[in-house]
Amino acid sequence: MKWLEQLKKNETPPTTPLQNQQNPEKTSFAGFVVSPSGVSENFSANKVDIVQAIENLKGEGLEIIRDDDRFIRDCIAHRMNWRALLDSYREKWLSGMEGHKPHQAQNKGRFAANTWLREVKL
Repeated sequence: MKWLEQLKKNETPPTTPLQNQQNPEKTSFAGFVVSPSGVSENFSANKVDIVQAIENLKGEGLEIIRDDDRFIRDCIAHRMNWRALLDSYREKWLSGMEGHKPHQAQNKGRFAANTWLREVKL
């Protein structure tokens, strides 16, 4: 909780698994989560990191469109495990593409991944 007070004062909090150690000054999404100790605290997922991670999905064979990008960011921005969610999203997309004709594969993958993420979001 002490690091939260420091964060409110714009001081650098102690290193946590959530801190961006490469560039702590980047803009970020702010959220509200429960810490491992059970205390509700502010959480900050770096916006630039999330945008870059979604861009990386495009390089892995996923044809992410603007609506997908917005949907993904809305679903994961306030989640502590956003990287794991993106990894699973990619896996669901790629497995959803399997066995379909090339002109159908991206839409089948998109449907599978977005359906999964929507259910996880709830």
